[in-house]
Amino acid sequence: MSGLLRSAAQRTLRKVLPTVSRLGSSGVYGSTSVVNRRLSPALPSTSRFVTTSSFYIEPPEEMLFPDEDMEKGIWYDLNWSLNRSSITPTGRSFRNLKLKDLEAKGGMSKLYDPAVLPFTQQLENDIFSYLSNSEVLYVQDCALGALSTNEIPVRIITDSPAAAAMFAKLCCPTRKIKLSDYREDVTVYLASETNLGPFLSVDKPNRKILMGGTIKANELVKKMARSSVNAFLARNILPLWGSMENNTLYMAHPGPHVGGFSGFSFSSSGFCRLLNAEVQTDGSIVPMPKQPNAMSLPKSIVMFAHDDTGAIPAATKLTPDQAGFYYITACAPRSLSQYVEAASLMMEFAKVCDVYMVNSGAFVNEDDIETTARAIVGKTGGSADALGLKPIPVTCKTKSPSSEQVDTVSIALNHMVCAATTLRFHV
Repeated sequence: MSGLLRSAAQRTLRKVLPTVSRLGSSGVYGSTSVVNRRLSPALPSTSRFVTTSSFYIEPPEEMLFPDEDMEKGIWYDLNWSLNRSSITPTGRSFRNLKLKDLEAKGGMSKLYDPAVLPFTQQLENDIFSYLSNSEVLYVQDCALGALSTNEIPVRIITDSPAAAAMFAKLCCPTRKIKLSDYREDVTVYLASETNLGPFLSVDKPNRKILMGGTIKANELVKKMARSSVNAFLARNILPLWGSMENNTLYMAHPGPHVGGFSGFSFSSSGFCRLLNAEVQTDGSIVPMPKQPNAMSLPKSIVMFAHDDTGAIPAATKLTPDQAGFYYITACAPRSLSQYVEAASLMMEFAKVCDVYMVNSGAFVNEDDIETTARAIVGKTGGSADALGLKPIPVTCKTKSPSSEQVDTVSIALNHMVCAATTLRFHV
């Protein structure tokens, strides 16, 4: 025998030889033989033995899924859809129940002021776990936008039928989308019972709103407005949150909330409301009268900036280019990131209605902001100032900025535009 073969033969072989003696529904039975051999006199002496041991393999665990019955909350497509929304339901789940059925079930309907908590992964995990282990979940899939061409889908997942009912009355119905294809742009997770007291927290990058112990609508709408702005703009829709009075749209933050707070949207497909109800300052909602989904364009819009130096005048009427420029630099929500789309849509909007800007930071007395916003509609400005704006004279006391402050604000605004967009404005 060659040295190579002898070297191979000198290895001790261990062979495991399973023999299945019986296969049945209750398991698998058999035996295993283990053989050890000395293959060469050159190896140290070893014992020769054969051992046999029986084995048993447990059958796979069997689980019977209950028959699907959507009326009883057993709906597998909905469970998979909830799983995509980070919830794994262990109880029953209902989707888009009728208002009368939700209201009949009652549930938490407290309008406590929520504490705004910083978003943390632990907080999210706690809310997800709470909802996943709830006996019953209520899901309402709705829309921000009365026109199907101007809407984004939104969803609430809650253990409170009263909260689901509030959300259904607040938002617009969405167009019919196959459940397996449904993907919401904003998700609200509302837990009726928490040990944190009433709270609200937002995961801004993922557009998730966490709430607990309250269904105060005004706080929820504020967060939805900021969370949804880029989702709207990605669809070439300009969201305009605020209130309407005498065919003038007063944008929010910190505009006057005349007769309730609502929202509207503008696109090439038309102009429409974003909500089906007006939100009151106490957190309640008042359903709007039934009206067509599409609305006539407002005659005017008043935007609000906040420049504490007063370099931006207290009130001015804007050209379309100025409207686009000042919207993205001074008046848009801080969560805005789709600058080109926002400026372009505002410029188009300003071609079909008059756009005014009020600088709330220029007023000495805050009470004068609302009065001025109403008073300037229909007026025009005088000579252009250092920023190229034509201020509208106001009767109240305002700040007088220095030339250095005006220069600083002008440079800052232009730097913001250069960093955010390649658009060219004639302002």
